[in-house]
Amino acid sequence: GIVDNIELVAEELRHRRNLLPLRVVVNGPPSSGKTSLCKAIASTYKLHHIQTEDVIREGLASLPHDQRAEVQASLVKDAQHPQGRYPDHVLVRFFRQRLTSNRCQNQGYVLDGFPHTLEQAQALFAPAYWDGEDDGNAEDTPRDDDLGKDIEPKGPIKKRLLPEFVLVLEASEEVLKDRILSLPEAAVAGTHNTEEGFTRRLASYRENFKDDTEGVLSYYDQHELLITPVEATEPVPDMLKAVQTVLG
Repeated sequence: GIVDNIELVAEELRHRRNLLPLRVVVNGPPSSGKTSLCKAIASTYKLHHIQTEDVIREGLASLPHDQRAEVQASLVKDAQHPQGRYPDHVLVRFFRQRLTSNRCQNQGYVLDGFPHTLEQAQALFAPAYWDGEDDGNAEDTPRDDDLGKDIEPKGPIKKRLLPEFVLVLEASEEVLKDRILSLPEAAVAGTHNTEEGFTRRLASYRENFKDDTEGVLSYYDQHELLITPVEATEPVPDMLKAVQTVLG
C-alpha cells in the first residue's frame, strides 16, 4: 500500500519535479573553518546542518534510559580526548539516524566534518546494519541491537545517504596553527584547541584524508562523488561564493 511505500513515492515525486535535495559534506583540517562554512551553506540552501555535538545529543535523547546509560558509559576520556569520545559504532548509529530522518531525506543536509575515517564512511553509507536492500522499498531504520556491535563495513552503499558534493577545505599548517594560537584562553581550557591537540588532530586528518586508496577521499572518489577543494584562507562569504559555483 501507499503507506508502506511512502518513502519510495516521495522519492519518485522528487525525481519527477526535479526536487532532489542537496547532500553536501564538508571536510578539512582542524581550524579550517568547516563549521562556519557549513552554517553559511545551510542558511543559503535551507539545508540541515549535521554537527557531531547535536547528533550525539539527539541520539542519546532517543534511547531508553537503560540503553542511554550503557552508551554514556562507553564514553572514552583520555589525554587525546579530554571532552570524551564515543566508539565508532555509536557515532555511526546516531549519524545514520539523522541522515535517514524525513527532514534530511526531503530537504537535504550539509554534513560537518564526519565521517573522519574510511571505516566510518564505509559503515555509515553501507547497509551492514540495515534491514532490506537499497531498492526504494528498504526499511530505513537501524536495527535496535546495532549499538552493541563493532563496525562491519561491508555491502553495497545506501545511495540515498551518500553526499553528492564533497568540499575539502585547504590551508597551510602555519595558517591553521596561527588560528589556534590566537584563540582566547576561555576557548582553549578543557578542550583540544591547544597547540598539542592541534598537532595531534592535524596528523590524524592527514592520515585519514591522504591521497591514496586507504583514505576517506578515495572512498568518495570510488563512488564518483564530486570532490572540490576550497581555499580556507578566504573569509567565509568568499568561500561561500566559490562553493555556490559548484552547488548551483
